[in-house]
Parts: sequence; structure tokens; C-alpha cells
Amino acid sequence: MKEVKLISSTDNILIGQICNILKENNIPFEKRTEGSGEYLNIAMGQSIQETSIIINEEEFDKASELIEVFSSNEIEESEEDKKANEENQKDVEKYKKMRRNGIIILFFIPIVICIISVIVASIMG
Repeated sequence: MKEVKLISSTDNILIGQICNILKENNIPFEKRTEGSGEYLNIAMGQSIQETSIIINEEEFDKASELIEVFSSNEIEESEEDKKANEENQKDVEKYKKMRRNGIIILFFIPIVICIISVIVASIMG
């Protein structure tokens, strides 16, 4: 049987997701990382070396179709994520504005106390 490269990536999450899809669909595969890449994945949690997923040539069309479906689902989720991110960004902006106002208030409190102290001292004086 002839082996072909299905995909290569340095994104371990993507590689893991594709491996899971292949397992769920009973498509045999092998992960290969060049050079010291696998060691770096274990030691550091990531590597600059690409990891390739190798499959039998006869399974290529089926696997490619599964990846295409997976990718299109990712795009749909991205639209939902965009909406959620926009809402989160609005909340972050509100928080930043409240924080900025709080810092301004904290800056002026000592000044106001000094002014009151000067006024009281001049009256008592």
C-alpha cells in the first residue's frame, strides 16, 4: 500500500483534532514529526517542526472529505465566536472605562483632602 501525506502542521491542536476524526472513522494513520520535533513536543509542549499525518492512499479521498467538513464547521463556529468576542470586547471596554474613572477619582481624593485641610487650617489659623 502506498502512503500519502494527508496534512502537515505545527499546530498540535489541529493535528490532534484530525487524528480524532480519523480514529472515529476507522481510518488508520501515522503521525510523523521530523528531527527533534517529537522530543520538543514532549519537553516543551510545542515544536517548530511540522507534524505530518500519513495515511494509505486508498483512504485519502474519504479523509480529505472529513477534513473539509471539519473545516467548514470551524468556519461556522468562528462566526459565532466573532459575535461572542464582540460582546466580550464591549464588556472589556466598559471595564476599562470604569477602571479609568476609578483611577481618576483615586487621584483627586488626596487633592481634595489637601484643599479641605488648607481651608480648615486658614479658618482655624
